[in-house]
Amino acid sequence: MSPFIAIPLVACVAALLLTPMTSRLALTKGWVDRPDARKVHRTPVAYLGGAAVMGALLVGFSAFYWLPTVDSAIRETIDLRLMAIVAGAALMFVVGLLDDIHDLKATRKLLAQLVAAGLVVAAGVQIDGFPLTESIRLEFGIFGALITIFWIVGVTNAINIIDGLDGLASGISIVACGAISWTAFQSGNQAAGILMLTLMGAILGFLPYNLHPAKVFLGDAGSLTIGFTLASTSALTATKASTAVGLLVPLVGLGIPILDTLFAMVRRTIERRSMLSADKSHLHHRLMALGFGQPKTVLLLCTIAALGVVATTATAPGDNLARIGIATAALLAYTLVFRLTGAIRFRESLAAVGGMAQSARLAADERQIVDAASLALGTARTPDEWWSALVTAAHDLDFDLLEMESRALFGDGHPIRRSTGHRAAGEADDASATTAQATGAHEPDAPAHLGARQANFSFTVTPTDDFPAAQITVALHGADSIESAARRFRLFCRVVESQHPADLLKRASADGEPSRRRSGYPASA
Repeated sequence: MSPFIAIPLVACVAALLLTPMTSRLALTKGWVDRPDARKVHRTPVAYLGGAAVMGALLVGFSAFYWLPTVDSAIRETIDLRLMAIVAGAALMFVVGLLDDIHDLKATRKLLAQLVAAGLVVAAGVQIDGFPLTESIRLEFGIFGALITIFWIVGVTNAINIIDGLDGLASGISIVACGAISWTAFQSGNQAAGILMLTLMGAILGFLPYNLHPAKVFLGDAGSLTIGFTLASTSALTATKASTAVGLLVPLVGLGIPILDTLFAMVRRTIERRSMLSADKSHLHHRLMALGFGQPKTVLLLCTIAALGVVATTATAPGDNLARIGIATAALLAYTLVFRLTGAIRFRESLAAVGGMAQSARLAADERQIVDAASLALGTARTPDEWWSALVTAAHDLDFDLLEMESRALFGDGHPIRRSTGHRAAGEADDASATTAQATGAHEPDAPAHLGARQANFSFTVTPTDDFPAAQITVALHGADSIESAARRFRLFCRVVESQHPADLLKRASADGEPSRRRSGYPASA
């Protein structure tokens, strides 16, 4: 029997035998995935399916050496790079198993993924370029190692993320195994091709237990192991391939989990949630919400992925530009599925990205205002100068009202200072005019244009031995979002505390006379 059939068959039989054993062990130990609001299963399901897949993969890989039908020429193609991939997969299995049992922190899992990817790159697996035509090649140079690590870690997590329905990650991975093995054989790397067929056999042996209703899950031990092996082997085949097919076919085969991960990152960024947070807006969740059951959703997504791979591999050999066009069309078709199901909303996403960019620009402008105010407050020598700098900062931050009461700073005569005019109120855009208004201690309590959505904030300046507590109140007009108002108020508080009024009094005392007396205010507090 040909080794291209015998070795995957050995792995498949091993998985068929190992999966019930690992499932019973998981149930005995209580290593089960319990249902919650985010998950679609309703009863606890055993983990450790990944142990069966990893065990079957190792049995199949060892068949390279003990199966008599394996030609020595094929064994000779097993080099350090392939051994590093298997070693990295073993590390991912251990880390995933620990996570299944003890729930590791995400940062620790990411660190382990980086170490495993670095091991593979150090062994010589590196995507160093992309051939556009027979004579034109895009070289990545020193960035090749970083791109390879990013690819391996990204795909590893993409398979982990898409493992949300019974049989989904397994089915997509089988399609990807077929795609990558095809590219490996095309590039002349038979050992890498057989490794992918071996992984395919292991997953096929596990799949009957994982189809809906699943009796056992891959768990992180399985999804991380499979994702890492797929990513690293695809990087190896891309390293040896002389045409664009080495990258394009694996990219199309893994396109659905990759896009699902990218769109999830976009959603979480827009919603200002952690990248590690979970949600029910993945593609498979959206298809379920549209009325597709689990089996139909899995079959549909695996069929779409398989059609994309077939279309890309069926393109005329050697025609890189045609394959690039077909692969791009396949990825766009995947994206259309995401769009039709509502897993990504481009208009809202673009609007949110534009809003985030505008917020970033405003935040940068506000930091400049605060820096200028801090400098002005720090060099003020009298209460009038200090208050004038504070009013200018409030003016530039678009405050509608600034009020401060402090007898220690302003004396008993006019202890309350208030500023109510600025650009938003249609008043003079002039610091001196605003400062002049500030000296009027008997202004109305608030400007008439403030609406029901007015945001009011107040805080107490931290008291010191030389300066008793002082109250500062600000108001922002209703056109502002609460988030924007709170951010500007927080910056304003920070600058007041950093240039505390007590520092002003100390500077005035160092000049030889209390500042209030020089300004014409009574000396008593």
